[in-house]
Amino acid sequence: SHDFLRRLGFSRLLCHPLPVSSALFYPQNVPCEFDACFLGRSTPHREHLLGLLKCRTSLVHVAHGLVDEQAREMMNRSRVVLNLHCEPYPNFETRVVQALRCGRPVVSEPLSGRLLTPGVDYEVARTPEDFLAAVQAVTPQPASTHQPSSGVDLTDFSLASLLACIATELECQVDAASRN
Repeated sequence: SHDFLRRLGFSRLLCHPLPVSSALFYPQNVPCEFDACFLGRSTPHREHLLGLLKCRTSLVHVAHGLVDEQAREMMNRSRVVLNLHCEPYPNFETRVVQALRCGRPVVSEPLSGRLLTPGVDYEVARTPEDFLAAVQAVTPQPASTHQPSSGVDLTDFSLASLLACIATELECQVDAASRN
């Protein structure tokens, strides 16, 4: 969106990732009950990409989504977390960072921006067959053996980081107490 808005003539933009709480999203020592989960409403685009997975894996699709503790618990109960865009164009969804904070591998359509690296921080999939292959590549392994990429730096997704970026762009100071 940042590049698009610049082309439209907007000069002062604040485009930063939403913060994801490490106190709320973290790995839990629970058994994996599902091969994969996807938390997000149903669209024709998403249903097209999920079709093979729904037939060939134990996939949980919570079409109304989940938030907070319920989202963390579902991600931790799944071997893989999926990220699918509402429509077929690149976007950056917070659920990817939530899953990474839970220590779960992520299979996603390409993300916008350069905050996470495809093939390193998450696996890229573009077709139903890509999603199926990526999930099946992970499912034989116990989830506890998966370690998030050592290159994943999630500090940009903290509230303190967001406030610091906004303060810098607005050329003001952020009170240390407001960062909590």
